[in-house]
Amino acid sequence: MLNQTKEILAYSTALEDKTKELESASKELHDVNQQLKALDTLKAEFISTVTHELRTPITTIRSFAQILEKGNALSEEQSRSYLSIIIKECDRIKNLVNQVLDVERLEILQGEGAFAVNAHQVLAESIERLQPLLNNRGIEPKITLKARNPWVGLAEDKLLQIFLNLLSNGIKFSDADQPKLEVLSYDGGVGEGWYLEFINNGKVIPADFRQIIFDKFTQVRDGHKAKPEGSGLGLFITKKLVTMAKGEIAVYSDESIGSRFVIHFPDVHLPNVGDFRNFEHI
Repeated sequence: MLNQTKEILAYSTALEDKTKELESASKELHDVNQQLKALDTLKAEFISTVTHELRTPITTIRSFAQILEKGNALSEEQSRSYLSIIIKECDRIKNLVNQVLDVERLEILQGEGAFAVNAHQVLAESIERLQPLLNNRGIEPKITLKARNPWVGLAEDKLLQIFLNLLSNGIKFSDADQPKLEVLSYDGGVGEGWYLEFINNGKVIPADFRQIIFDKFTQVRDGHKAKPEGSGLGLFITKKLVTMAKGEIAVYSDESIGSRFVIHFPDVHLPNVGDFRNFEHI
């Protein structure tokens, strides 16, 4: 009876150990399944983001190509300028594809603060690229740039994407009859960085929607949440890129100003001349 009892206890212990192993394996399987679901969600979000970013340069290329196709009255200088923009946008598409193929490397570089760019220069290029859209709406943007140190710790293509998103929104949602678009930069207090504002005179964005306007797949049209053409990722991407530069973005909207997107960028302490090799576009 003692031997049988020992055997039963040993069997029970072994069975308990096996049960624990099965529970552990089941938990691991559940965790792996959750990770796969999360990865699948990330993949879908990543594809949507890349698709959105590709749409902007393709639209610009098409606009300038149409002008060149119909532009019998264009001067040689204008034609060269438009072709130059098309080439730049083609290069931008190539860079976006390279980012898809090598995202991890670029994220590591960005995380190390390997970039710095003059925002005023990038802004000028953004406006140049959107000139056909501005002309179509009859908009002459008012630009007032007073920030004395307008450097941003971000790669040029990422800062360009921020500006193109905000300018495109300003063009699209400005008043239909008398559209106005204004961009201004100015310094904060000592050690408080600087600010960049994008203002259009479109309809007021309701307070409830201002709380979610930077969420994924959110668009506002005629004062209501909407999902018109486009992915609704533009402002979500914009906020993510601003955050990468250690900045902040907010939106204000009322009858007196229309809609105003305000970005606050921290001061970028540029390195000594001997360290410039670590930065781009300085």
